[in-house]
Amino acid sequence: VFASQLRAVPQFAKKSDTARELRGRISRRRLYTDDDIASITSAFERAKYSGDIDPAEARAATEKLCRIIRRNMD
Repeated sequence: VFASQLRAVPQFAKKSDTARELRGRISRRRLYTDDDIASITSAFERAKYSGDIDPAEARAATEKLCRIIRRNMD
């Protein structure tokens, strides 16, 4: 959902961008701290591509992402 919202921003991202490419775009524009985006990206990649993710890591990444989304809803 977060990635689809980023892709909706004109000239920001393409549908073909991977999670890592989106992370790079976000980091270059300094939209969020790279630490937050790096941990979210890492958890997403592990869950999607290997299915091997610690539930605590998944929960922490989800919580960070939810905080980012809430900040942008204001």
